Amino acid sequence: MKLRSVQLWLMTILLLLLFTGCARHGQETKGSGEDPAGEDAGASAAPEDAGETVIWRDTGETAVLFFSRSSGVFPENSLTVDLKAAEGYTLAYTTDGSVPAEKDAKGVSDAAVTVTAGDPSHYLIRHRDVMACRDFEGLQLKDDETLPGGTVLTVCLVRSDGAFSDPAVRIYFPGIDFGELYPDCLILSVYTDPAGLLDYETGILASGAVYDAWRETKEAKKNIAGKEWWFAETNSIQKGKAWERACLLQIYEGGGWGAPAEEISAGIRVQGGMSRRNSQKSFNLYFRKEYGASRLNYPLFPGVNDYRSFTLRNGGNTADGLKFKDPMLRELADDRAFTVMRSRPAVLFLNGEYWGPYNLDEKMSAETLANRFGLNKDRVAVIKEGAVEDGTDEDLRSYEEMMAFEKRDLSDPAVYGAFCSVMDVQSMADYYAARIYTGAEDWRQDKNVALWRTRDDSYREGRWQYILYDTEFSSGEYGYEGTSYATDHLRIAFGRSPLFAAAMQNKDFSRLFLDAIREIGRENYSFERVEAAMDEYSKVWEKLMPDFYRRFGSTGNSWSNTVKYMVPFFRERYDVIIPLVEEWVEK
Repeated sequence: MKLRSVQLWLMTILLLLLFTGCARHGQETKGSGEDPAGEDAGASAAPEDAGETVIWRDTGETAVLFFSRSSGVFPENSLTVDLKAAEGYTLAYTTDGSVPAEKDAKGVSDAAVTVTAGDPSHYLIRHRDVMACRDFEGLQLKDDETLPGGTVLTVCLVRSDGAFSDPAVRIYFPGIDFGELYPDCLILSVYTDPAGLLDYETGILASGAVYDAWRETKEAKKNIAGKEWWFAETNSIQKGKAWERACLLQIYEGGGWGAPAEEISAGIRVQGGMSRRNSQKSFNLYFRKEYGASRLNYPLFPGVNDYRSFTLRNGGNTADGLKFKDPMLRELADDRAFTVMRSRPAVLFLNGEYWGPYNLDEKMSAETLANRFGLNKDRVAVIKEGAVEDGTDEDLRSYEEMMAFEKRDLSDPAVYGAFCSVMDVQSMADYYAARIYTGAEDWRQDKNVALWRTRDDSYREGRWQYILYDTEFSSGEYGYEGTSYATDHLRIAFGRSPLFAAAMQNKDFSRLFLDAIREIGRENYSFERVEAAMDEYSKVWEKLMPDFYRRFGSTGNSWSNTVKYMVPFFRERYDVIIPLVEEWVEK
């Protein structure tokens, strides 16, 4: 065994020297007049690759496979990747995003693979029918060859008996400058076994077996006849760890050429509610020891370099319109006494294929909150929609004891005092002020509501704090009466939240709430401030949407539709809702 290890080590060194020479030769020829990227563009565009050890699952046998280039972004419109198999093995590879099969076995131990801009991998989009809800025309992916993309080079080693190793993957983006295409955006490249996305029974992006069973039901036939796509049941609406798939995440930031700034194995799941039916799904990414590293060490947001998870959100109710509406509304109120998760724009390439712009959001978790506020994560509890998101059964009991105040007389000063000892009433007043002022529709006491606390006094004496999220179904959305500026959302809130209704019986709290909603209307959500924020966000997002529509189409709720209703909402809202609240409080 020792002799074989030495032989393999020597072979590795020799091959690396060979590939280093090839890479240097390639760099010396850049800028010859035929490369449109310019004379200096190729200087860092050919990162070296140390090779990869692949395994045969049946025997546990391993061998080394060598690539002359690692994954990366390259200025050349065409580049060559040299492959070399360890002695005694041959190569099988694909460049379309599929996993190599017998037909892809080359019978050779080395090969030169050409990767060309304008011919990216297309396996997913060529199987778009698998992901479509075929009864709903608006939920169809589109094949558009003008969209940017990368080439997934998937390689297996083949033993003498014909058995394939597990695949090794490299992703190349030739002739692309992400900084020019998508300025101010983080670029994420995610690769996962396409079967985990497309399989009829288990593919997380497939309409699949779940859809075929659903469409035969009586209720489904009504939904289909009424074109009510948001009721469709598919593989993609399934939840839990069983619907998580192992993946490789690569992160690119800024323009220029070279290898990813970060590369890490992770798990990926579809995320969200109604928008799981959209052609572009939201995703959660998780970092676990079972995939390799248990944390992502990368500064996704200022001041935090340590993540166990994050979310790629498609925009929810505004997934094919004003995608930034939710993070914008949250950011406008981030100085209030509730908590908001931070967000930034990102563009996703899934298995090399353009998958559109997203809001990269901090994941609502004990770890995120601990990192943000300098707390011990083991002392943080998060309750979402009445269930434990992070914490213990004891935390749930504490939450339920707090919620039980909805049945008590909070106009009694002693009872209200006890309530104030467990609830941060300023956080509560601010939260309900924001929800009511913006005319939020898609929430109630047990839906799209989350609270958190510390089990000690390390943050606001351990009292419950609200988290504001999922805000976009509001402020005139869909032209719906339930989100209209003229609607009395105070009275709606009384019906949806018995705890808020009980608190408003207390004069101190009702005055606190009145002050909060006045301030939020004058300052956080004034028409002038919302208009300025929309202009600022639009500078980034207007450049992202044309490619999005070329890939995903639209269900009809376009950017212009959202703006058409949102602008008059904030122009008129203060003069409608504030007098209604004043009348109720001062009666």
